Amino acid sequence: NSLEKVGINPNYFDKFFQMPRKGKDFNKEPKDFYPILEHYELVNQPSKLLVIGDRKERDIEPAIKLGCQAIHVPMYYKKGSNEDINNYIGF
Repeated sequence: NSLEKVGINPNYFDKFFQMPRKGKDFNKEPKDFYPILEHYELVNQPSKLLVIGDRKERDIEPAIKLGCQAIHVPMYYKKGSNEDINNYIGF
């Protein structure tokens, strides 16, 4: 899955949800994480949701605006590259 591609073990998390990539404007519109908060009954505890995304405007900023935690992993980072993933983690 997409977490493993960047060297993150999905077993570190209680639950894992990958948003589908669909629609012609998918890469242009900010994501709406509120339905996920509702589904997992975290509306009153958004800081318990950790969002990992590759685009600040579409993934990270909307998550932080709702009060979620966020990790930015640039879309071109590849596990095994000479770059340290810790250089990309941003909360």
